[in-house]
Amino acid sequence: MLEVKDLAVRIGAPPTELALLERVSFRLEAGRTLGIVGESGSGKSVLALAIMGLLPAGLRASGSVRLQGQELLTLSEKELCRIRGNRIGMIFQEPMTALNPAMSVGDQIAEGLEWHQGLSRRAARARALDLLQRVGIPEAKRRLDDFPHQLSGGQRQRVGIAIALACGPQLLIADEPTTALDVTVQAQILDLLADLVAEMDMGLILISHDLGVIAETADETLVIYAGVPLEFGTSRVLFQKPLHPYTRGLLSSMPGGRGGRRARGVRLPTIAGVVPEPGRRPPGCRFAGRCPYEVAACNAALPDWHRLEGSQPARCIRLKELP
Repeated sequence: MLEVKDLAVRIGAPPTELALLERVSFRLEAGRTLGIVGESGSGKSVLALAIMGLLPAGLRASGSVRLQGQELLTLSEKELCRIRGNRIGMIFQEPMTALNPAMSVGDQIAEGLEWHQGLSRRAARARALDLLQRVGIPEAKRRLDDFPHQLSGGQRQRVGIAIALACGPQLLIADEPTTALDVTVQAQILDLLADLVAEMDMGLILISHDLGVIAETADETLVIYAGVPLEFGTSRVLFQKPLHPYTRGLLSSMPGGRGGRRARGVRLPTIAGVVPEPGRRPPGCRFAGRCPYEVAACNAALPDWHRLEGSQPARCIRLKELP
C-alpha cells in the first residue's frame, strides 16, 4: 500500500548541503500499523512531512514514496492537494494549534468533504456529525458548532482524528497523537485508532516517544536516530530482543526496563550525550560517540544492514559480538 525507498531529506546545496534524513526504506500494508520511535531530533516528524509533501521551504526530498503504486515525490503541489486530506490523512501533534480557532469544528470537518468529494454544505455537515459520533464526541450534534477552545484536549484530538478520516484515507499518519493527554484519554484514543484501522482497512504510521504505546499498538517498529533508521522489525520481536545498542538504550531507560518492572528507588539508566545536529553527525555510525560498544571501525562509514540468524535487521557492524 505504501512503499518508501531510499528516502532522504536535505537542506542547502552542495558542497555544504546537510542531510536531515537518509536511507529510509520500508513497506506498509493496508490494515497494518507501523510505529516510528526515536529521541527528539531524530527525524520522525521530518519523515512524516516528507511523505505528506509538507516539507518547509528549503528542504527537498529524494528517493521514492509510492502510495498504491503512485509516486508522490514527483507530483506538483496541485496534484498533492488532491491527495492530502483525501487519500492521506494526518493527525498532528498538538490539536489546539492544528485546529483553526476561528472555525467551528463542524465546518473544519466539512471543509475537506466539500473540497475533495464535492458534497454540498448540508451533506458535508451531516457527514461531519456522523464522524463526531464515530470518534466518540458526547452530544455531537450540539458540539458541531463549538469552537476548539470550548473542547477538552481529548475532544480536540478526536476532532483532529475526524478531520483526518473524513474522506476515508488509505493512509493515516499520527504524529504523537496522545501528547499532553492523561492516561485514560490516551488509552481511549489509541483504542479508537486501532478500531478504525481494522474497520477501514487503512495503513497507520504512528509516531511516538512512548515506547509502551508503540509496543502495544504497532505491528512493526522502525527505530530512527540522527536521521537514519537503525533497526526495523516486528514489534513483538524487536521489543523482546532488541539488537542495536541504541534500541537497547531506549528500552532500558523505560520505567519498566527491558526485563519487566523495575524495583522502586532504582535510578533509571540513561543514554549519555544528546542527538547530534545535522552538521555535527559522525561520519560513520550515527550512534558513535554515545554507544558503549563503539570501536574505531564504527567511524569508518555508515553501516549497512546486518542481521543475526532469524532476527530483524539492524544497522550495526558488531551485532555478533554484542552481549
